[in-house]
Amino acid sequence: VFEEISRVSAGYLPMAVACSRIYFAMENLAQVHFLYQFSLRFFLDIFYELLNNNPHLEGIKDPQERLAVLIKDLFQLVFRRVSRTLLHEDHVTFALQLAYIQLKGSRDEVTEAEWEFLLRGGETVTSSAASIMSKLPPNLGSVLTPAQQRMLGELGAVGAFKKLGDNLGLASAPAD
Repeated sequence: VFEEISRVSAGYLPMAVACSRIYFAMENLAQVHFLYQFSLRFFLDIFYELLNNNPHLEGIKDPQERLAVLIKDLFQLVFRRVSRTLLHEDHVTFALQLAYIQLKGSRDEVTEAEWEFLLRGGETVTSSAASIMSKLPPNLGSVLTPAQQRMLGELGAVGAFKKLGDNLGLASAPAD
């Protein structure tokens, strides 16, 4: 019996982790603006609505499918409810935070370096961009400004873009 309870509980772990991360992201919005204060009751009301008034769950019997729908709808409902209270300029900030939370732990997870690059524009990249720049085709200097070349080099130092210089070099190589 205990093993069955543990197995079923483990199935809902992704939902629990998502809820926890979302709630603390909402809590941290107070750092963006002092008026952004969200209570646990506010979050629990969202969760209650998600579970009890969700038209997307009708007709779905498979527990895994229901869980996938619940998680997807959780992010959408939280954004809809919270964004009503945010200044327009802060909508994108919260949407990015939710996207980061949703990708965390998935196969499409954004690495810490990629996230920092997205938020700060490369100023946190510690690798030398010179090695990436050396792989770029020489004619790229006539197309890009020095600032664009620097950013391209910094982007190439981030995990998912490590082969950027090689790919740009191949893409601009003349066809035989």
